[in-house]
Amino acid sequence: GKKKIAVFDSSMSGSTDMLLSNSINDLVYRAMESGDSIEMHYQPITRLDSGKVDYYEALVRIRNGDQLIMPSTIFPLIEGRRLEAEFDSIILGSIAKDLALGKIPAGTGISFNVSGLGVIDPAVLEKIHALAAYLPQYKLIIEVTETALITQLQTASSILNKLRQSGFLIALDDFGSGYS
Repeated sequence: GKKKIAVFDSSMSGSTDMLLSNSINDLVYRAMESGDSIEMHYQPITRLDSGKVDYYEALVRIRNGDQLIMPSTIFPLIEGRRLEAEFDSIILGSIAKDLALGKIPAGTGISFNVSGLGVIDPAVLEKIHALAAYLPQYKLIIEVTETALITQLQTASSILNKLRQSGFLIALDDFGSGYS
């Protein structure tokens, strides 16, 4: 504040995280506005019995020059600002582009996270419904995260049942394993 001097000591080190988060804040907001620095990485999920890739798990990163901002840094900010549905929508748009470009081999599949809040968000659902065009060629798995935050449980359950009936697979991802 004005006319105050603070001398740094080790007990204040926790507040230096806030400085980092301000730069991360800017990166995340810029990535959400433009979509340019959003990078999808696809981790193969392999069948043990055959060694064949069954599907790919979609993992988001934000590119900052030659540095990648990882989910463990991105998601606390997204969740703290309640931007889950908006971020889900951006990620789903990136996945749709990658499917259209053939980055995922046909005959496999892709799993992607959708937040508990995103499950009932009209913009997110519109993006999911657009992915349905790929169901004949791909197994599409919706991993619902943060199910404890779903306040409209009956609505969410009805939506998920309709998505399952149209060919999507549904998985609940609430096991506290952190950000992969």
